[in-house]
Amino acid sequence: MTESPSVGVLVAALPEKYQPIFAHPELSDGSSRGCEDRLVLIRECARQLQTALGRPLRVLDLGCAQGFFSLSLAAEGHRVHGVDFLDLNVDVCKALARQNPAFEATFEHATVEDVIERLEPGDYDLVLGLSVFHHLVHARGMVSVSELCRKLSEIASAAIYELALREEPLYWAASLPQDPAELLSSYAFTRLLSRQPTHLSTVSRPLIFASSRFWYVGDFIGEFTTWSGEAHAHGRGTHQHSRRYYFGEQVFVKKMTLGMGGRAEINLQEFHNESAFLRNPPALFPAPRLIVALNDSSDVFLAREMMEGRLLSELIDDGSPYDADQVISELLDQLVALERGGLYHNDVRCWNVLMSKDDRALLIDYGAISQDANDCSWLGDLLLSFLITVKEILECRIVPSNPGREPALDFMSLPPRYRNAFIHLFSQEQSRWTFSDLQHCLAHSGNESSPIPEWTVIYQHLQGALLNYNTRLRMLYMQTEHDRVELAARAAALERVRETAQQAQENLAALKIEAEAADNRKRELDGSFQTLAAWAKELEARALSSEDDNQQLAARVVELEAGNASSFARIGELEVELEERQHARELAEFLAADLGRLTEERNAMQVKVSDAQRLADQHEATIAELRSKAASLHRRLERLESSRTHDRRRLKELQVDLSQRLHTMGSSRARVRELEAAVEVLEGQIDSLHASRSWRLTAPVRWLSAKLLNRGGARASLASGPLPRPVTAPGDLSSPADAASDKRLAALDQLASRIRQSKQ
Repeated sequence: MTESPSVGVLVAALPEKYQPIFAHPELSDGSSRGCEDRLVLIRECARQLQTALGRPLRVLDLGCAQGFFSLSLAAEGHRVHGVDFLDLNVDVCKALARQNPAFEATFEHATVEDVIERLEPGDYDLVLGLSVFHHLVHARGMVSVSELCRKLSEIASAAIYELALREEPLYWAASLPQDPAELLSSYAFTRLLSRQPTHLSTVSRPLIFASSRFWYVGDFIGEFTTWSGEAHAHGRGTHQHSRRYYFGEQVFVKKMTLGMGGRAEINLQEFHNESAFLRNPPALFPAPRLIVALNDSSDVFLAREMMEGRLLSELIDDGSPYDADQVISELLDQLVALERGGLYHNDVRCWNVLMSKDDRALLIDYGAISQDANDCSWLGDLLLSFLITVKEILECRIVPSNPGREPALDFMSLPPRYRNAFIHLFSQEQSRWTFSDLQHCLAHSGNESSPIPEWTVIYQHLQGALLNYNTRLRMLYMQTEHDRVELAARAAALERVRETAQQAQENLAALKIEAEAADNRKRELDGSFQTLAAWAKELEARALSSEDDNQQLAARVVELEAGNASSFARIGELEVELEERQHARELAEFLAADLGRLTEERNAMQVKVSDAQRLADQHEATIAELRSKAASLHRRLERLESSRTHDRRRLKELQVDLSQRLHTMGSSRARVRELEAAVEVLEGQIDSLHASRSWRLTAPVRWLSAKLLNRGGARASLASGPLPRPVTAPGDLSSPADAASDKRLAALDQLASRIRQSKQ
């Protein structure tokens, strides 16, 4: 069995090393393009898609080159199949796959178009088409390649394309469309991930995510069930097909392009308005949760929480019932809440009112909310525009909005309550026209018809004039549209005529070139004919002379035939010898190749052995260091365990002592309260005694007795206290009861003094 060539030999045989060689940095030097920056984006997209699907992906890499992206995704756990038209590339990929048997990676030598033709729905989740489709466009044309991309959009969940541009200075550039995204027009969702530099020119190529099943904004990916180029049935191309809306079970996504001329500024402004509003909506305003907002300089994206319900315009169109008074009241509540926050909605229309499942009217289109207090229509005033919306809600009829919104401002046809409210509002100065005032007028307006002011006659005349003007404007717009379509048709016809004329000119130039070439060929043939005629005459003369020579040659031929026989025998011997030498040379070359390969493998093994020895020495040193650290940590752990046991025992003792002290403190506090109560009782008794008449009369005698007999030494120290102490008369002897009473009083005074000090 013949041994498979090494990866190095296969890489050396490549006509171009287009990508780095997976897991072989030593072989990647000199590759045409770096792939790491694109791999980061592709890997993140695959990770998000894997999360959405709940399993590893099935990936198809069209034009896989040396398999860098295929093997990198296989290393992430995905199942990958790579395709390339160059067999040498496929040989490298297969050799790398054999080095990584754990990878689910297979490779095939085939053309991209043949592989796409045999694909079936559900075969793959993610398709990579990186800088390969411009070659197909050059070879097969735009229509054929667009059909291939359409099939990919139907059978695979998502794709990532890197597309070449017409601006690149290469031979195939003239075959490409002006906008490379034309190839991906069959996809519902596309997003520019980045612009990637190449080795061919200074022009960067767009890297685009495309899917007809998933949206991908920022770091979020989700599935959508339906999508539309119009937000509602009354859109009629208002946004010039510069927007797309994607509807999922829980998420709504809006995409607005910035490459549509006059719509770019409007789309960007509404993107800023909506993202700023949803990040900080006013209180009491029912706003959904903003998930992510992204501006990639080519398109802007908004993903927010999905709000269930139907548009009010849809209910009006199909005649479904609704409570008009409730709808107007709830809209006014929301407009007043915005007004109090200094915000205004410039597009309050029935198609921007969502009727929720619980029949609540919710004002949507948050990009129309800003600090600008002007309506988006030519009327300008917010209250006049809201009047038209009120008429639509009450009359269940959407007024025409093409080319401009019909000025249906006749509020005299409204029910009395609304007519009275608008009459009261419009009779004030226009600076006082606010939604808050309108809400107040409606709240205090009755259902009885109020007197009609005279100024309403002028208003009705102006209303008629505006309607006539709008009718003429609509007719002019229709005529303009008709002229525009006719001009477009004529321009297309002129373009076809121009292309036909250009083709005819090219054909004429080609015929002129062919005619000149035919004339030159004719002149060459004439010269050749004359030369051949001269050669014919010369040959005739030579033929006459050759007849004589033939006879001489016949004899010579006989001699030569004899010599040829011996020569043929010698030639046979030499041929055998030559074959043996050739076989020996081939064996020598084969042995030399094997010797070179073995020498390279020996050198590589020596390097690996030295590296392994160095790593082993480092590991032994590291292990010794770790062992010493482990022993030190073990000793510290033992000391900590001993200290922890001592601390636990000490903590238990402290807890017991603390409980005893708390018990003693509680007893002391109870005893203090008892003593305070006893002192208060005794002080009350003493105060009553001092207040008696006999005590006041005998006070001088007792004082004198205390002085003469030197009694009351202990009580004398209390003279400065709050209560005077009684003294006995001179000559009287104190009884044992008096002595006991004196001792008790002294003790009580001391106790009271200590209690007062403790309170201070």
